Amino acid sequence: MQKEEVLKLDYIQISDEYTIATITYQNDEILKRNHFKDYELGVKSFVNPEFVYPNLYVRGYKTELDNLPITIPNDYVEFVKEKVKNINEKYGVVKKWCPNIDDRYYYISFGSTNSISQNFWGNTFNENQYLDKNIIFKTREEAKFVADKILENVDKWREEYQKGE
Repeated sequence: MQKEEVLKLDYIQISDEYTIATITYQNDEILKRNHFKDYELGVKSFVNPEFVYPNLYVRGYKTELDNLPITIPNDYVEFVKEKVKNINEKYGVVKKWCPNIDDRYYYISFGSTNSISQNFWGNTFNENQYLDKNIIFKTREEAKFVADKILENVDKWREEYQKGE
């Protein structure tokens, strides 16, 4: 399953001893400024981007310092790259499949019978709303699996609702 990265850095070796890195992308919803701390991976957010062995500090509360270059001794560049890779593996957001124009896609049709319908992507307003809700599927099997799971839980959810009335 492919994930969208939550942190991206660009690296430029500036001498035999040092490389500078800049953060080109940080997902602030996941790597919350001034609040994100993963002690296991040694990645934190406080003030500004910085590398102080063994910790990598990502963008923090001082937004005016977001583009501050991070100085990394060349001996630690791979160490930092591994941290970024591990952060993206742990916190990366699963990419939603998005069809291209004229791609076949599937959706759930609830009615007197549960059926899976297919259509060809036209990038319409309604299709994009379904995509935003993550109810467009690449395969019939995936759509059927999700429909079956929804139907398995209807009674439980109805009971939960009725308890709250």
